[in-house]
Amino acid sequence: MSYFHWLKFLKPPRGWVCALRVIAMLAPSFTAAASSPEKATTAGTSHASVTTLEILRSLGGHASPGPLIRGSIAGRPAILLLDTGSTHNVLTAAFAQANSITAASSSTHSSGYDHAGNAMSLTRALPHEWSLGDQPARTLTEVLIAAGPPEFAKLNLAGVLSPQTFFPDQTLIFDFPANRLHLLSGPPAAIQNWIKLHYPSLVSTTLNRTPNTSAQKPTIEISLPGKPLISALIDTGAGRCQFPAAYLGSSATKAPSATSSTFSGATMTTSQLAPQTIEINGQRFIGIATKTRPAAKGHTALLGMSLLEKTILVLPPATTDTPLMLTLPAP
Repeated sequence: MSYFHWLKFLKPPRGWVCALRVIAMLAPSFTAAASSPEKATTAGTSHASVTTLEILRSLGGHASPGPLIRGSIAGRPAILLLDTGSTHNVLTAAFAQANSITAASSSTHSSGYDHAGNAMSLTRALPHEWSLGDQPARTLTEVLIAAGPPEFAKLNLAGVLSPQTFFPDQTLIFDFPANRLHLLSGPPAAIQNWIKLHYPSLVSTTLNRTPNTSAQKPTIEISLPGKPLISALIDTGAGRCQFPAAYLGSSATKAPSATSSTFSGATMTTSQLAPQTIEINGQRFIGIATKTRPAAKGHTALLGMSLLEKTILVLPPATTDTPLMLTLPAP
């Protein structure tokens, strides 16, 4: 199945720089039951309140290149793509129309671009309710409506959920090996202790997060062997890791070009590469599925699910100084 390409926005709030901690995963991940609230306590700290939701990786026998989650939108069941590369929550026009979610008058949103850099015609939806798992519904006022790619209709997806935007005050732990999303609230020390309690064998190193136009887009530096460092967005909405063709040069072995649909309905041409070795903070991760990056967005790479599916990604609230964390498999 071809990999999808999701919506990205280029004009969110101004960025900031923080440390990104990379933790090599040396033990099986925590496997809490889906949608099960719990609390973890550690001596000398306050409690960390935790809710766990199930992540889906396929629907009706059809695999998805990105993590999916079940929810309810305007009282209707919905399945959404969890996309850390998006700064907005977005509905497809088909889902909005089918469920009587209307756009506000004169609501064209001019700052939206799809994954390939194509400008998009977007509208802002009137306020309506969203909920995930057994959490209480909340009314959202900043949801956008876009055409959506044909692949969304095939999987009956309602749209894109920007998890760091939907949960702005919680620390998010994407345990991809266990197909779980943990939502943590509480003091940073209590959250760190919860992670140590449930992932006791993790070993950490530290990376600097690169400057980005969005405080909510997790961006780090990675490289291919013999190549310079390049800024890379940690993007759960991307199937394969992606590198600009100019960065790869003529040394990469490329398969024939292929086209796929973007969120704007346009097509994007890329070339799949031979499996690559990706270096992160001196560690090498071998055999990672990779493809070229569209020239329109060629200033960054994407760290997609071909690598992330083996990891545990931790995103704290953008309003705190708590470091981001990405647990990686031992090389």
